[in-house]
Parts: sequence; structure tokens; C-alpha cells
Amino acid sequence: MHSLLQPAIGNLTLTFAIVGSLTISARGEIDEELAASPPVNEEKRSFHDPLDGCFDLSEFIKEPLGFVPVVMPITEPAVGYGAGGALVFISPNEPTSSGQYVRPNLTLLGGMATENGTRGYFGMHIGSWFEDKLQTRVAVYDVSANLDFYSIGDIDLNGDVGYNLDTRGIFLEGMYRVGESKWMLGGSYDYSETKAKFDIPNLPGLSQLEKRNNFGGLSVIVDYDSRNNFFTPTGGVNFETKYTFFDPALGSDDEFQLLDLTLMNHHQWCDKWTFSLLASYQESFGDAPFYRQPYVSLRGVPMRKYQANRVAFSEAELRWQFLDRWSLLGFAGIGVTNDTTGMRDRTDDVVAGGFGFRYLIAREVGLHMGADLAFSEETTAFYIQFGNAWMKE
Repeated sequence: MHSLLQPAIGNLTLTFAIVGSLTISARGEIDEELAASPPVNEEKRSFHDPLDGCFDLSEFIKEPLGFVPVVMPITEPAVGYGAGGALVFISPNEPTSSGQYVRPNLTLLGGMATENGTRGYFGMHIGSWFEDKLQTRVAVYDVSANLDFYSIGDIDLNGDVGYNLDTRGIFLEGMYRVGESKWMLGGSYDYSETKAKFDIPNLPGLSQLEKRNNFGGLSVIVDYDSRNNFFTPTGGVNFETKYTFFDPALGSDDEFQLLDLTLMNHHQWCDKWTFSLLASYQESFGDAPFYRQPYVSLRGVPMRKYQANRVAFSEAELRWQFLDRWSLLGFAGIGVTNDTTGMRDRTDDVVAGGFGFRYLIAREVGLHMGADLAFSEETTAFYIQFGNAWMKE
């Protein structure tokens, strides 16, 4: 799958981020405050919070009218400015036997396009079964992305070369909760057909990378999530380990493996300050093609610019809630790559940081939105954010 499509399901990063800040998370939990809230009288729906009179979307998020149309800007530096849209159809579930809230089932249909010619289409179903013990996701997608190739292994260009990555496939995932704990165990299967084509033909070292590949990968996933809110957490930890096997027996032309370890930690003090930390380590083993290699994912760093078979990156964020609905934040991160696929080891690093603001747009579900301005040595980037900036990690 293409990396524009969220990593949590293989490669639905950008597209699922467009819809990932909707009513319910793919694997998150809704606040107890929302679960206990009474149904909304549709005749009294309002864009204003009855507590403070400020603009607020809580009533529309709690009781959506069958489906939610969503349009979101795309500001990823690697593909340029654009937009994505989706229709999200919502099917409520009954509470558990103990009265606990169960998130509804969601069906999503959408697409995206950017100024550099990148486009994509997808459909997805997110389900909850057996009183939320079992959570499933099924997705189909078709993406054509225009990106830049920089270097990998012994191929080192003086600059960058554009290429197109055309991908279509299907993704299946199931996660089962361990008792009443915060732990979930499960797996996923990802099948895709991918073709890479460089803008400049017959470049030395690159022509052999232009081929059509089939990929079939089976993942084993262990996830722990104690965050107090999926959208904009102020406390808790989320840790996930994912190991994916690509093998001819699973429908893959190439044999390789991918390891992904991700940790997110959030801590609040004095009711005004929230410190958050992201740490990630990713590694590929075997004959992984260049567009399947891990890459540094930080605000201010173009997607896939820093790429290797071993990648580690971390980002810290400090947010100040200076008014009831408004907050300011600053963030800084560092990424390191270590490429051992060539004749010699090569290590690169990048530092990025920036600042932004948030507005509490849906008080009852704790959803903040805003914008970030990020900087690295080569790039200045602008991001529209719904919820935590790491929702798509």
C-alpha cells in the first residue's frame, strides 16, 4: 500500500487522517462524559455550547444524522496542497450488558487530490462486535502519488528525482481485547499491486527499481492504550508493536519483514500544561523495495526524504491551555536513519520543530483543532490539525 494511506492499516496515512478525526477512532475509546450524555434533541441542535456560548460541534458529533460529509485540506510538503473528502455512514451499536458505551460501526467512502497530481480513492468499514471485544477494519484503496526520490543504499543522487507510485489493494485487520484490560492482540493482512516509475527514464541505478510488484503481508499486533481521550489526550500511554511478514506464500513477489515500535505518552499538570512525547523505531529486513523502507515522520520533514532500513525518530510537544478553549503549543523532534543495505553503512539525521495553536471545537469529546507551522533545515511546512498531530501515527 502507498504511504499516503494510514500506517495503522499499512499505508492509509494521509487519506485516513482526513477522516480519522471524525466521531469515533479506529481503535480508540470515547470519553466517559460522552458515553453518559443523554441523546440530543435534534430540534435543539446548535453550533454553540450551552455552557459558554462558544462555537462548538459536540451535539452534531454525538448524534450524527446517519452520515457525516467531511472535507479536509492536505498540507503535506511531499505532495503539495490539496484536499480530501469522505462520506462516513454511521450505524449505532447497543451498549454492553454492563451499560458501557460501544462505538458505532462506520463505513467510509472518499478520495483525495493535491496540486502535484497525486490522487487517491478508498473505502473502509470499521466494526465493533461482541460488546466491543472484537474490533475490525476492512479497506480497499487506489492511489497514484507523485513523490521525490533522494537516496537509499548505494544510490545517492545530487538532488532529487521525481517518481510516480501507483498502488491499489485491500487491507484486513482484527483486534481482540484481553479481558477488561487496556491490552489488545490481533493481526492484519495487506495485499497490494504497486508500480514505480521515475520521471527521468534510464537513470543509472534507478531503472532496475521500476517494476510492478505484488505484496502480501501478514502482521502480528500488540497494542496497549490507556489514553484518556483519543482525539487530544492529556494523560495516558499508547504503545504498539507491529511485525509484518511479506512472503510468496502470502501473495508477495518479494520476501521481507517490517518492524514498527511506537510509543506515545501524555502528562498534564496544573490543568493548563500538557507534555506529550512520541518515540518510534522502525526497521526492515530482507529484500524490501525502496518505497517500503521506513522513513522519518516529523512535522517539518517531507515524507520519505529521510529513509533507510533502520529509522528512529522522536518528537516532544508542550501545550499551554491559556484560555478555556484556546491553547498554544511548541514542538521539536529529531530523526536518525541508518542504511546498511549498500556496500557501506550510512547515517543521516534531521532536526525539526515549530509552534501552533488549538481551539476546543467539540468540548464533550475533547476534540481540538488548529494549525502548526514547522521548520527543518530544508523546509517550512504548514499543517491543519484535527486532534493530536500524532493521530495518524
